[in-house]
Amino acid sequence: MKLFVSSHGHLASGLKSSMEILYGRCDNITVFDAYVMNVL
Repeated sequence: MKLFVSSHGHLASGLKSSMEILYGRCDNITVFDAYVMNVL
């Protein structure tokens, strides 16, 4: 099963990071962090 996670900010990548800590490498999860702004 493949999973695509999309969210505002860095929530999606944070969820994938947490899953990888618990279960190891998760190549079947793709993430998209929307509306991420770089502030100088």
